[in-house]
Amino acid sequence: AMTMGAMMDVDAVFGIHMDSDMFPESTELTFATWMLYNAPTMLICVLIGLGYLLFSARKEIKSPSSDAAAEKVREEIAGRYRDLGPMSFSEWCVMFLMSTTILLWFTMKPQMFPGWVEAIPHHKFIKPPAPAMLAMFLLFVIPKDPRKPGGRGLITWREASERAQWGVMILVGGGMCLAEGCKQSGLSAMLVQHLKSLDVLPNVLTVFVLC
Repeated sequence: AMTMGAMMDVDAVFGIHMDSDMFPESTELTFATWMLYNAPTMLICVLIGLGYLLFSARKEIKSPSSDAAAEKVREEIAGRYRDLGPMSFSEWCVMFLMSTTILLWFTMKPQMFPGWVEAIPHHKFIKPPAPAMLAMFLLFVIPKDPRKPGGRGLITWREASERAQWGVMILVGGGMCLAEGCKQSGLSAMLVQHLKSLDVLPNVLTVFVLC
């Protein structure tokens, strides 16, 4: 399910590097243009996966005990949903910020019509991470309980620092810095020149030698 759903959304690192490095003169790749091509494929994959699951579990679905088990599951889900209670102010704020961030991403540069970023001066410097950074800033600013002046925000720095995936950030950010350093220093070009002698080898053998 995660793989199928991820097909509909473009990876930020992949999109940035493909635009700036591989095809600098092409039309910019955005969330909206990516979904325009990949949403139908994702829906087809979901339907195929659903059909496979229904076919694989057809015997269990038709068995008499499955109805009783399904009813127990429904009761358990309904009970846990009632235990949640009504949504709090902070939960509504987080949902609003998340929905607004997604909307800003899709309407930033949709290519089908002018995006909101084009109305801002020096919009070339505004990249996709900007809406996410704005939402993150508001999470620290908006109070969790507006009835208590001077109270804590929706999130504190301690919570953010403890739950952030620092390993992933360092891995991705360090990899991008290392790649740009190799490019700017000329190391990448030097390696390409030295590896040109491998052109005469078959692709499988080339992969074996390099790995």
